[in-house]
Amino acid sequence: MQYAEGIPLSCPPGEVERRNTNFFKAIDGKNPSEKDFLSFAEKDRPNVDKGECSSWGLSVWPDMEAVEHARKVFDFFRRKKIVQFSVTVDDGTCLATPLPDQAKHHTFWKCANRSVLSTCVVVLEGAKS
Repeated sequence: MQYAEGIPLSCPPGEVERRNTNFFKAIDGKNPSEKDFLSFAEKDRPNVDKGECSSWGLSVWPDMEAVEHARKVFDFFRRKKIVQFSVTVDDGTCLATPLPDQAKHHTFWKCANRSVLSTCVVVLEGAKS
């Protein structure tokens, strides 16, 4: 599988899965865009370690229960729209990457030149600040 240019050779890690599934993701704008599906490394975000594999993946949730938990724990997720999107085995790989406050957190590494935008549906609106 071909991933983003510059991704570390050891990334994604060997234990990732390829599967047909749905994920949920927080987005920044009014409507989902390709930019929402770029990793922090691809966006050249400040203070991102491009040698860290997780910097090249997308933070996603596998179900609405995980989304609701994240929104309960982190105020900034309540202000963001949440989209559901579908992936196939050809779109990329995923791995359960639990975090201290998000037991169901996953990382999805999207293949280069693949788009999941056409499968996006907004499932939760962001709260007004």
